[in-house]
Amino acid sequence: MLKKNENPFFVKEKTIDIIENGLHEKSNAFDIYSLQKNKNIIYLCGPSGNCRENLEIYEFKDKEFYKKLSLKTHKNSLEFCKYFFNKNNKKEYLVSIDKGNIKEKPTTIIHSFLDENNYQMILNLNNHSIIIYPFTLIFEKKNLFYIYPYSDTRSLVVSEKKKIYKKIYLTGGGILYYYIWENSKKNKNLVIQCNKSSVYIYDVFAKDFSYTKIKDDKLKGNNFCCIILYNKDNTDILCILNEQGNIIFYDLFKDKITSIVNIKDNKLVQIC
Repeated sequence: MLKKNENPFFVKEKTIDIIENGLHEKSNAFDIYSLQKNKNIIYLCGPSGNCRENLEIYEFKDKEFYKKLSLKTHKNSLEFCKYFFNKNNKKEYLVSIDKGNIKEKPTTIIHSFLDENNYQMILNLNNHSIIIYPFTLIFEKKNLFYIYPYSDTRSLVVSEKKKIYKKIYLTGGGILYYYIWENSKKNKNLVIQCNKSSVYIYDVFAKDFSYTKIKDDKLKGNNFCCIILYNKDNTDILCILNEQGNIIFYDLFKDKITSIVNIKDNKLVQIC
């Protein structure tokens, strides 16, 4: 346990090449995960530098990444991949999305893990629009659903059988990111949706749809992403990254912003 004002000490383990698209780094183009059968083994997935349409799986061992297998299910350059786990039925998934081309729409592929050496493709989705981000899986008991924006303000929730389950409309366009929050107190998976100048929290599976909107002037501009930064002692703290350099910390159970930090000149400046 770190004492107050004590800095942690980090040791560099390995440097990997930056995955780029033109001048833009693509942090969504790779993911790091462990399988439930053995959480001590770390895997990295992402496109290779020479063949960007192949999804390469690497195992991290003895401070090096060793190629384990290659999934050749895409025809175009990969833009996104992410690991998901459904704790209700212990199933694990890997989602990958390519950017398509002039003639072909982007394609989303969902693989199910049979074991560490076998990834079975269970869904091949040809996206309905040029919007391929964001995309996430969400689980309701043993059922799999996926969510993505089909317009600037509307999200589509679709079942594993490719049937539309629900359309969600929230004001404030520019859907940038989905994050699934496992609310332990209500035993529900809730969607946290980052938009331009706003962040929403809602239950996809509720009969009567409602939402919580996080409000603050420091959320103006693009809210690029969020993550549960702290999950302990019956407290879940959400961290939101805003394009203005604001890092917003939000207590999900108390429904209030606890603090805001602004990144300025490579320093963290507390502003509230």
